[in-house]
Amino acid sequence: MEHFVTFDNVCKYYQMGENRIAAADHVTFHIEKGEFCIIVGPSGAGKTTVLNMLGGMDTCDEGHHVLVPATSLFAQILSILM
Repeated sequence: MEHFVTFDNVCKYYQMGENRIAAADHVTFHIEKGEFCIIVGPSGAGKTTVLNMLGGMDTCDEGHHVLVPATSLFAQILSILM
C-alpha cells in the first residue's frame, strides 16, 4: 500500500556566509491516510522547514518526498470540515 505522505532521506540546507546550515538533516518518515501525527522538537530542529516542504512552499535539496495529489488532499480536508 502506498503511504499518504513519504519523506525519504530529505535534506534542506541554507547558506549563511561560508556556513552551510542543515535545517532538515536526512529526515525519513511516512504518514498513512487518516493517521494523526504531531511534529515536535526543540527550537531550530527543522519543524517549520519540514512543514514548509509538506505545504509546497519549499523544496528539498537531497532525498525525495511524495505527497498525495493536491486534489485528493483538498478532498480530504473538505471531508473533515464538512
